[in-house]
Amino acid sequence: MDSTLCIRCKGGKRLCGLDRCPYLEKLNSFTSDMTIDSKSFWGSTPPSVFVGRYGYPKVNIGPVLPPVKVFMPERLEETHHWHNKTIEDIIGLRSSLYRSKKPLPVKKSYEPRSRYLSHTQELALSVKSVDTEIHLNSLPKIRERTRFDTFSAPLGPSLDARRIDIGENPKVPKKLDDLTSDIHATAVTGIEELWDSDISVNHIQRVLSAGLLGRAKDRKLVPTRWSITAVDDNIGKKQAEIIKNNQELGEIRYYHHVHFGNSFHVLLIPGVYSFELVEAWLMGAFWSPETVVVSDFEPYGGRKSYADKTTGAYYAARLSVLDYLKMIKRQSSILVYREISEKYWAPLGVWVIRDGVKLAMEKRPTVLPDMDKAVEHIISRVEVKNWWIHSNMLRILRTQKKIDDFI
Repeated sequence: MDSTLCIRCKGGKRLCGLDRCPYLEKLNSFTSDMTIDSKSFWGSTPPSVFVGRYGYPKVNIGPVLPPVKVFMPERLEETHHWHNKTIEDIIGLRSSLYRSKKPLPVKKSYEPRSRYLSHTQELALSVKSVDTEIHLNSLPKIRERTRFDTFSAPLGPSLDARRIDIGENPKVPKKLDDLTSDIHATAVTGIEELWDSDISVNHIQRVLSAGLLGRAKDRKLVPTRWSITAVDDNIGKKQAEIIKNNQELGEIRYYHHVHFGNSFHVLLIPGVYSFELVEAWLMGAFWSPETVVVSDFEPYGGRKSYADKTTGAYYAARLSVLDYLKMIKRQSSILVYREISEKYWAPLGVWVIRDGVKLAMEKRPTVLPDMDKAVEHIISRVEVKNWWIHSNMLRILRTQKKIDDFI
C-alpha cells in the first residue's frame, strides 16, 4: 500500500477502502467508557458547536458542553489555554465535553423553523460561555467514548438530543451581529471582515459552520472539518494579497518551535511571495508506521487545487506566517518544515499547526547568510537529513541561481 496513503487520508477520506480507520479505532479503544445516566443535563457551553459531515446533505449538529457547570469553561475550547498542557491533559479536558446532535438538512440554516437549530446558532454567536440545558431522546444503549478527528480537537460522547434550553442571553460582539444579520454579503466577505475585527479564528469557524455567514440564498450548515480549512484558506488568501504589496524582506530568517511533538522550522526567504509546507512523519508518529515525507507548494499566483498531501495543516501553517508578515509589513517566500515525532501519539486537530507556527514566529529569529547555510542549519536540528530534496521551492531557487550565474 502507498506509504503516504494514511498521511493524506488521516482517517477522513477512506482511501484504504475500510469503513472505519484502524488507527482511530485503536486509539478510541484506549479511552475510558462513559456512562450516561440522565436524559437531561445542565452545563456551560464553552461556547462550542459541532457539525458532522456524515450523511451530507443532512448532518448532525448541536452544541458541545460539559454535563456540569465548570470554572472557566472557555479553557475547554480556546486553544491558547492549552500551550503548556500535555496531550493527555488535552484529551482529558476535551473528554469532559458532550456533543449533542440532531440531524438537520444543511440548507435549513437561514430563518430556521427549528427551535433546536436557532438556539444552537445563538450559542455559536456567543463570545462567552452560556448556561445551557440539553434534553436527550433517550439514554444511550452503549457506553460512549472520546472520539478523535484530525481537523478538530477530541470530543467526548455524542448524544441524540431532543431539545435545548438556554438559561441566559448570549454575548455577541456588535461586528459579528452586524455581519450575520447582513444577508447580502458573501461568506468570504464575512470571514475577512470578522478576522479584520479581531474575532478569533475559532469563533469565525464556529459561526460559518452554524450557517450564519453568506447571502440568504447561499447559507447552509457547514461540517466543522470543512469550515476549519475554509476559514484558514480564505483568510490566508486575503493576507497573501495584502503582503504582495509590501517590500521584500532583505535577509533570510529562521524561526523554530516545538509543539506537542511537532517541530516547526520556518524560513523567510528574500523574494516575492510563495509558500511551501514540507512534512516529515517519523516512524512511530500517529498515521506513520514508517518515515514518510510529503509536501505541497504554491507559487506567487497561488494554487488552484486542494493541498491533498498535507491537507488542513497547509492552510493553518500558511495563515500564521502570513499574519506575521502582514504585521511586519514585508513579503517573502515562505518555507515551513514540520517534523512529527512519535511524541505526537494522538491527533489533536490542525490548531496544533496553526498555534505551533504562530509561537515560532513570536520568537527572535536567527539570521542566516545564504540558502546553503539555512538548509544546513535546519539539517543539524532534525531527524530527516534529506528533507530538503522534497522541496519544490528549494529546487526552483537552485534553478534560478544557475540561470543568474550566466547573466
